[in-house]
Amino acid sequence: MRVFDLHIDTLAKALEPGVDLLAGAPGAMADLPRLRRAGSLGAVWAACDDVHLHGASSAGRVVRMIAAGLDLAARAGERLRIVRTAEDLAACTRPGGPQAMLLAVEGAHSLAGSLEMLVAFHALGVRLLTLTWNHANPFGSGCRSDPREDRGLTPLGRELFAEAGRLGIVLDFAHASAATFDGALEASAGPPLVSHTACAALRPHPRNLTDEQLRRVAAAGGVAGITFCPAFLAERDATLDDLVAHVRHAVETAGPEAVALGSDFDGVPGLPAGIAGCEDWPLVIAALERGGLTPATIEAVAWKNAVRLLEGALLPCGREPAGGHEAEKTR
Repeated sequence: MRVFDLHIDTLAKALEPGVDLLAGAPGAMADLPRLRRAGSLGAVWAACDDVHLHGASSAGRVVRMIAAGLDLAARAGERLRIVRTAEDLAACTRPGGPQAMLLAVEGAHSLAGSLEMLVAFHALGVRLLTLTWNHANPFGSGCRSDPREDRGLTPLGRELFAEAGRLGIVLDFAHASAATFDGALEASAGPPLVSHTACAALRPHPRNLTDEQLRRVAAAGGVAGITFCPAFLAERDATLDDLVAHVRHAVETAGPEAVALGSDFDGVPGLPAGIAGCEDWPLVIAALERGGLTPATIEAVAWKNAVRLLEGALLPCGREPAGGHEAEKTR
């Protein structure tokens, strides 16, 4: 069974001394050789840095992670393709195709309040942006924002949706506050994506979606990726069975076309018991089979839903972003 992962944080590992994700990195949860052996079609490779930890240097670290991804693809040759267009992604799903690397920035705080920065990230190959990380930024509030100060999606956030749509950049609702989630659904012109989350009905957590939110994602033609983060799956000692339970609940609540997988490899301190890293994708698929999901549903959850949404949002090959963003037009 093939898989497409909607969120991994492994680019941060590429900045560590001596780590080569092309040759294999035992200290990471994912690397290219293990991903290929496990049947991976590809992943969304996120560049993320906490501005509260690194301050003004945070955006620079994100750019270094993107550069590490570009270098990795250059050295990998035909084995790995940076996904910039819908055709790029389609090529990666064909038998014998390269692995897909869809570059992402996790948290619009890295834009420093500037839509021009989004244009710059697009030029570097970024095709997905997570609206918020845990905290508020100029575009919206995060899931850890003080509820008394939750502004939801800001006016600049609405401009961000328009500009992302022009550029063919997918906006990701993961980490958004409830009010930002509501505003993002209203502002989005396409199907919504929540790349890595879980079900609040099974594990109440600020990062998880309620059943109502899951249904709203499905009604808009969107996709929610179930994460492997133990804290989102169970109160303590999460297992592979807990992961399966969240996938089943999401499928039963939102429908099989609205659920995918977003592991968060290398973005979490640990994984559910029974999973060591990306090499264990076959174990995840086997657990879903034991959990009673049909082969068609497993295939949809494992890769088809994610690829369908991303292909539909990316610009076709040869189509350049039209016009300038609204901030430029008013100057």
